Amino acid sequence: MDLLVNEIGSYQGTVQEEEGASFLEITAGGSWRIEANTVDQAPTFDESATGLGDSVVLVTGDSGIADITHAGDSNFAVLTYPLAGRRRDLLVNEIGNYAGSVRFPGPALIEITANGDWTISLQ
Repeated sequence: MDLLVNEIGSYQGTVQEEEGASFLEITAGGSWRIEANTVDQAPTFDESATGLGDSVVLVTGDSGIADITHAGDSNFAVLTYPLAGRRRDLLVNEIGNYAGSVRFPGPALIEITANGDWTISLQ
């Protein structure tokens, strides 16, 4: 069991569900909509990507260093799910604004948890 989204008020974003999930439990005070997609439907990039809020992107670039920024006031996390069979890795887990460089294991599926604008640029 994993908590995919925990928001008060309106929410729009993309999250990675745990492999093998068989159902979703939803508690909401208003209308909602869920769309399930496969990995090959994720937006792709090989050098840089930008976004706003929670996102999932497929990075086709090689391993190296990633420059990452976030302009927000809540939790900011970047998780990688490498395509070469390695286990997932937490690259960034901060509160508020963030700017830094981290080791990047590409190519990989990247899950971004953010409440503001973010960028990822591969060196």
